[in-house]
Amino acid sequence: MEIATIGFTQSTAEHFFERLRAAGVRRVLDVRIHNTSQLAGFAKAGDLAYFARVIAGAFYEHDTRLSPTAEMVSTYRAGRQPWEWFEAQFVDLMKARDIPTILDRRPFEDRKTVLVCSEPGPERCHRRLVAELLQEAWEAEVEHL
Repeated sequence: MEIATIGFTQSTAEHFFERLRAAGVRRVLDVRIHNTSQLAGFAKAGDLAYFARVIAGAFYEHDTRLSPTAEMVSTYRAGRQPWEWFEAQFVDLMKARDIPTILDRRPFEDRKTVLVCSEPGPERCHRRLVAELLQEAWEAEVEHL
């Protein structure tokens, strides 16, 4: 089972979708809380679903069960808490939601899935934490695009 992660901020559409194609991604799993922001550009939900299908031949899904709460994000982004606090809070949230037990493994097994979020790199993004949790629970291979 292969899982990838990717962020779209600081990326052109060309670079973003070429990375998906080159990696053989066939399923785009959007793990953002809000996927319709005007700041998202080509990564707004409707556009991302269309481009993923047409350019990369990938299905698009949005699953907020793999998203942090809005309060967690705003607290961290406002600088009221450090990354380490956010990371611990999010990992606890994933445990409380019983991820990965509640996820259907079949789509992950059937096609290479990429977890999409806005952060340019995985270092300080919750998509990395989701990928690491699935890697441990399902013995998945993880690649950060």
